Amino acid sequence: MATLADLLKQEEKRKKQEQVSTLGEIGKGIGAGLVSIPQGIAELGATAYDLLSDEDTTQNVTEFFEQYKPETTTKVGDFFKYATQFGIPGLGAAGVLSKAGKLNTVNLIGASAATDFAFATNDIEPLTDTFLGPMSNEEMMKRINGSESAAENLIDRLKIGAEAALIVTGTPIAIKYGARGVGAGAGALSKIPGVKESANVLSDISNIAIEV
Repeated sequence: MATLADLLKQEEKRKKQEQVSTLGEIGKGIGAGLVSIPQGIAELGATAYDLLSDEDTTQNVTEFFEQYKPETTTKVGDFFKYATQFGIPGLGAAGVLSKAGKLNTVNLIGASAATDFAFATNDIEPLTDTFLGPMSNEEMMKRINGSESAAENLIDRLKIGAEAALIVTGTPIAIKYGARGVGAGAGALSKIPGVKESANVLSDISNIAIEV
């Protein structure tokens, strides 16, 4: 019969295993997101080609990148995957606007839409399709090919870009006030060598969110 000490040891071991698993998923998510960045751009080019040529080269591009992409199995892993996939290009675009002195609400909305359109991979479904679509993208793509499939992928990218613009435009008031804390924290981080530029961009974005 297990003693209380044994039960406590088992619980401690279980918690450590969960922590290791969570850290592993975070790592996989970041890795998957990094692979997805060039994959999104490559798939966009292949999709445009397929639209004009009525071929299916996009599938070959997808399969090439998928062999290098870590598989995430939890919501935590998925979160870090998408945060990396869209966050790095988004911050990069915001950084360019910030350096040019053109980081305002309108440009931030446009940058969000453009980066999500460009860096979305073909396995990502628009939110409208997820909740309102009659069938999943995977099921639909099994029924179509060539230029028809390419057109559907481009429409999905446009939807994803539009949804990103709407999300940025409709920032909830709670997030606006939370942005004050982000701005303050980013301002403090900007004093640390090596993260100054990224922190300054975050601070600029949070200021825009407050002003909207």
